[in-house]
Amino acid sequence: MENNSSIVKKIIIGSLLGAAVFIIIAFMADYKKVASALMDFPLRLWPFILFLSLMNYAFRVVKWDFYLDRLYIKIPRVSSVLIFFSGFIMAITPGKMGEVLKSLLLYERYGVPVTRSAPVVFMERLTDVLALLFICASGVAFALMGGGQPSSLQAVT
Repeated sequence: MENNSSIVKKIIIGSLLGAAVFIIIAFMADYKKVASALMDFPLRLWPFILFLSLMNYAFRVVKWDFYLDRLYIKIPRVSSVLIFFSGFIMAITPGKMGEVLKSLLLYERYGVPVTRSAPVVFMERLTDVLALLFICASGVAFALMGGGQPSSLQAVT
């Protein structure tokens, strides 16, 4: 088990690397337009955006627990949440298939066969794809009905 200072160091390093990638992409994409778009973004929206992001993760945890319950996989709630969030470590793998790590952790810690828990990970990905298709279809429908481009996107396109 890692100590807290080791975890904090890894979080700081990961955050710095993420910021570096963002800066590199901003410069490649025309940093002046990106900076202008960020400066024009209303600060009053940040609390709302952060709330929606928090709700997104809360709903995902509830969905994860729902699927585990449907398959009669019973583990302590705190462990379930920790295993769920551990999957984000592997979220950058193609198709997020690295999230099968969650199934491996369920096997390692609670003896749940991977063949029994992998469908939970599959259903998470499937519902993500369905949600993206719904968002895309909504955007296309909006555009076809004469909807315009949001002003916050005009600066970066």
